Amino acid sequence: TELPATMRVGSLELETEPFKLAMTAETKAWKQAFGKNLNARALADMNDIFEFCNDLSKRLSRPIKDLDDVRLAMATLKEL
Repeated sequence: TELPATMRVGSLELETEPFKLAMTAETKAWKQAFGKNLNARALADMNDIFEFCNDLSKRLSRPIKDLDDVRLAMATLKEL
């Protein structure tokens, strides 16, 4: 809802325009800070996923020579 340009409170008449401008500026600043924080969190999550996939890929690309290597490969696949 729209605020009127002025509000009468008892014998006072208050202008709401400065309040509206301040609230708009605060809202924009909050949205930017929230977006920046969200991007940082998403970047950290993506880096964790990339690191996890890279680790699994390295473990699965090792040549299988004996039964212990098979066990390691199966344990790695089980993590997925």
